[in-house]
Amino acid sequence: MSRLLILLTLMCGLTTAASAVELLLSHSAQRAPALPLDGQQVDGEIYVFVDAQADIASVDFSLDGRPLQTEEFPPWDLAGTDDDGNAFAFDTLSLEDGRHSIAATVNLHNGDSIPLHADVLVANEDAQLLVSDTVVFFNTFSEEPVQEEILISESNGAAHPIELDYYADWLVIDTEQDTTPDILTFEVDPSGLAPGLYDAEVYVTAQGYDPVVIEVSLAVGAN
Repeated sequence: MSRLLILLTLMCGLTTAASAVELLLSHSAQRAPALPLDGQQVDGEIYVFVDAQADIASVDFSLDGRPLQTEEFPPWDLAGTDDDGNAFAFDTLSLEDGRHSIAATVNLHNGDSIPLHADVLVANEDAQLLVSDTVVFFNTFSEEPVQEEILISESNGAAHPIELDYYADWLVIDTEQDTTPDILTFEVDPSGLAPGLYDAEVYVTAQGYDPVVIEVSLAVGAN
């Protein structure tokens, strides 16, 4: 079907139901099947477009707050439309893995505009569980507790519950929210410990990931 025929067909079927305007995602150049874009995890080539029952004059697309392009004819495709009416693909490999924002301003013939917004999670590479440090060392001559903070996150920006596994009476680890990203507070209590070096391994796990091991060492000096 030619682009001109699509244009004529859509113009004949338009209504003023602005509430139907939304950003949609498809993995096909024919735009079907399609799902609401917001909240989707995406990779590779995708087809993003505005599907609406409204009298649209143009659509301004932006990515992460930066203008991307303006479509002045339907179909209203994020990456533009081919002469045969198929959508051009948007390659998510052009983006870093993580969360991104896609927005569209739908401009109507009556002068009104409708703002649309969708957040997506780009995950092209194998995601990893990340910690800001894999070695934590404490050195103290006091019996007062000492703390250190470690940041834990996922390389693709996703969020999952985390679990901690360790065995050391002198070590306590607190979390802020128990899901990634999170801050782990390591607190060691040297009271009652004889001078010497104490070691522990902390296993941090989240769904779908191999455990990350954090080595904790506590050097207790003589008072």
